[in-house]
Amino acid sequence: EVSLWVIEGLVSGLLPDLLAEFHHRYPQVSFRIQTGSTDRIIEALLEDEADIGITFNAPRRPEIEVIAEHVEPISCLVAPTHVFADRTELNLDDICTQTIALPEHSFGLRQVFERAVAKRQRSPQVLVTTNSLELTKRMAATGQVLAFMPALTVIAELHSGGLRAIPVADPAFEAARSSISVHRDRPLPHAAQEFLKTLVNAIRGLSPKATGR
Repeated sequence: EVSLWVIEGLVSGLLPDLLAEFHHRYPQVSFRIQTGSTDRIIEALLEDEADIGITFNAPRRPEIEVIAEHVEPISCLVAPTHVFADRTELNLDDICTQTIALPEHSFGLRQVFERAVAKRQRSPQVLVTTNSLELTKRMAATGQVLAFMPALTVIAELHSGGLRAIPVADPAFEAARSSISVHRDRPLPHAAQEFLKTLVNAIRGLSPKATGR
């Protein structure tokens, strides 16, 4: 059994196809998959609850080895009926004129947002704070609030037209990254090693902005 802890957006994005592909090659291997905030995933790695963790904008820690990373700029998610729907780019001044939905403070995405607005001394209008990224996305789809995620995590909604992802002109948003990590001093079981290779190859295939060993 492979124990995998991931940020919520990947559950409906990249991960299902990878699991199906891996099962086809290794039908005897099962998975235990948990979603959580970046802080919780790091804790799971350190406590050896997780073989592999996929985090978003996690702080560097000496006990955690980052195997691969992918730069995933954070986009502003809006409904097609929202006043921002036809914009090609937004800045923090624009964003702070609207009500927004954000994940809790333990999420890497929330930490990026808070650092950016604090640096520019802006005051966002936070309507909803939640531990569910799915809820922030659904709130954006109502047309009443803004939400924030990498475009990769909302591919289905973008294709269906239910949401639009607008780039945010801010260095912190543009440099955000997802990371595949393990506990540095813990040997991985063979099945976890093989799935780790699958994950790294998938990350490398996303774009030239991916790095990994």
